[in-house]
Amino acid sequence: MLVALFAMAAAGVAFPQIVRAVHGEDPASPEFAERYAAQVEALLGALAAG
Repeated sequence: MLVALFAMAAAGVAFPQIVRAVHGEDPASPEFAERYAAQVEALLGALAAG
């Protein structure tokens, strides 16, 4: 699980071309960072809830 979480945290930096292709935005932008952080938080909340 730790490796998966690490991969999620690094995805925007490790795969910027995929972020651009899927989301159509710059992975270095503050807007992407905010939306991505919210999605990761929601996923972790769902995992924690069981």
